[in-house]
Amino acid sequence: MYDEFREVGDFIEEEPAKVKSVHRKKSSGLSPMQKFILSVLFFIAMFLIGSLCLLVTNKVILPIY
Repeated sequence: MYDEFREVGDFIEEEPAKVKSVHRKKSSGLSPMQKFILSVLFFIAMFLIGSLCLLVTNKVILPIY
């Protein structure tokens, strides 16, 4: 059965189509590790600024004896 198909058709072996590799665009141009480090630094900065604001406005008093 397969021999008949081979005889009937003129098969030309074509090169496989080249598939373009799809690169995802980085939303901010940063790698995931860079985004993580940036978010940790932002968290630390907000923590320090918030703590200093509470100390300046006397909402929190340091327990220094």
